[in-house]
Amino acid sequence: MQAVSRFVRRTVWVLVTAGVLVGAGWIVTTQYGWLFSKNVHGEILRNERVTNSNSIISGRATPEMLHSYTILIREEAGSMITASSEDRQWAVVASGMCVIAKLYPYPPWELDKGGTYGNARLEKVYDCPGKTPSRPAETAPVGGAPEQKTDQQAD
Repeated sequence: MQAVSRFVRRTVWVLVTAGVLVGAGWIVTTQYGWLFSKNVHGEILRNERVTNSNSIISGRATPEMLHSYTILIREEAGSMITASSEDRQWAVVASGMCVIAKLYPYPPWELDKGGTYGNARLEKVYDCPGKTPSRPAETAPVGGAPEQKTDQQAD
């Protein structure tokens, strides 16, 4: 009788341990970016829309493609971080503005993207301390295109 009791306890312990390990592995593989995300405070150096104009003309562009951005942020410590995003909020952010962003790393088993950040989420936009306030976003050039001066502005 004791042998059966010991066998049952050992079997239950093995099954519970295996379940916990499988559950932990599932959480890490599916929620890697969320588990290892980081908040970044810094100045936007570049923020560009990444859309192939041929995709728009041909009508094959998905909403994700239309709102795809690359972002370069200089952290307060001085290091620079790049990220990509499909968050529409990045459309209003211009170079020179300061932001708080949450960056989600790609998992290391995605070998072509490992060590980089994707799905950057914009949490807060503010004027950088010690700098003049930035211009309104609606007058900012879209996609890094240079501004065109009219004849009235040239005078």
